[in-house]
Amino acid sequence: MDIPITSMRMIHDFPATENYIIIPDLPLEFKPDVAVKEGGSVFVYDIKQDSRYGVMHKMNDQPNKIKWFTLPNHYVFHYANSWEETNA
Repeated sequence: MDIPITSMRMIHDFPATENYIIIPDLPLEFKPDVAVKEGGSVFVYDIKQDSRYGVMHKMNDQPNKIKWFTLPNHYVFHYANSWEETNA
């Protein structure tokens, strides 16, 4: 399934729980043209864009069923843990 992210993003890691996958759509973008023109890295961090996460059930087969959450700008290379909680 194609997952709709904002642009060509660097997704180095993603958290998962027993039933869900969390999709980071964070503003570290893959821009090889910038590296060729200006030198440096092929990844450019855009401080002006929000960060967002999609939460998707592991059995989901439709991109429109991903629930997206927007957060202030940040980037994460590795996630330490993820879990599920219920409000019983």
